[in-house]
Amino acid sequence: MVQCERLFESHTVITEDGYSLTLLKIPACGGVSTKPPVLMVHGLISTGIHWFMNTPQKDLPHKLASQGYDCWLANLRGTSLSRSHVRVPSHTTKFWDFSWHEMGQYDLPAMIDYILNHSGSTTLSYVGHSMGCAVYFVAMALHPELNSKINVMVALAPSVYGRHIRNTLARISVPVGTFLGKLRSVYSREIFPMTLIAYAKKFLPYLTLNPERVGSWILRTFGTQTGVMGNQQIEKHRMIRIAGELPSPTSLKTFCHGTQCFSSGRFQQYDYGKIGNYHRYGEPEPPIYDISKTTAPVATFYSIGDQLCTINDVSMLAKQLPNLIGNFGIHHTQFAHTDFMFGKDADRLVYDKILLILDQHIM
Repeated sequence: MVQCERLFESHTVITEDGYSLTLLKIPACGGVSTKPPVLMVHGLISTGIHWFMNTPQKDLPHKLASQGYDCWLANLRGTSLSRSHVRVPSHTTKFWDFSWHEMGQYDLPAMIDYILNHSGSTTLSYVGHSMGCAVYFVAMALHPELNSKINVMVALAPSVYGRHIRNTLARISVPVGTFLGKLRSVYSREIFPMTLIAYAKKFLPYLTLNPERVGSWILRTFGTQTGVMGNQQIEKHRMIRIAGELPSPTSLKTFCHGTQCFSSGRFQQYDYGKIGNYHRYGEPEPPIYDISKTTAPVATFYSIGDQLCTINDVSMLAKQLPNLIGNFGIHHTQFAHTDFMFGKDADRLVYDKILLILDQHIM
């Protein structure tokens, strides 16, 4: 693999509804791209920076840049790099009254058009992780014309269905989130305004404990207990680095929207309750997103070690996609949900396959 320096360019995109989003561009090695751009979209409580939590030789953006791709890292609304609006202050509940519906409705179309206009390309490739996949399918359902702008979509642990979640604590969170999602006074709130290490520094200032170690311990304990992380794919020194970056802010409504879909077994718009749904949609149940409108090629990936996005739920999604390339499995019992981004073996288990898929679908 060609080695090259990691350079960042920061770009600002304004959505139709006024949110200011940050796109990070990692130019192809040598500064001249020979291939269509790639848009990478993170999951819940994550940011575009988190794609870099591996070594330079192993992280996906670096591998893409080494192969001649300009790589663009999304930062969806509400995250630490995209928490402003042209009119609405970020400390208000109005600012935080969004879920991943609005991310698909407004954020992705704005980012896709910006990247294509900036690059001069007519199409791009899309790589999403977890919620970053759900956002994509929302965008295609609401704006099917976007399919013509996509070469191929790679869905890593797509968080669309969740009836077969295996982790006990994660399963318990589903009815809790579904209940909170009906309370407007609650769901229009920011959650996770600070990283774990920042929390440790704030609440343990007079103790002799090292905040980096405390944050790392919380991350590993919480991550393994909830099924977000495994025990083998993230070394201790990288766990400290990740604890300094996670979690990233988002709205409680974003979390609740996911639990609603997992509880109902439907990939649907936000459920405001029967009265609220009549007011919003003119019917008692929220409309279902039509996945069949995703006509661009899609490759899905799952891991048998992922307790959150299981093979059954990913396979249910894959069967609904009209242009499925393949549903690829990682047969590694210790390769967990976030290991698609953070895992030390992600390069050989996942990324090499992604490069082959992208190269085969360049238009």
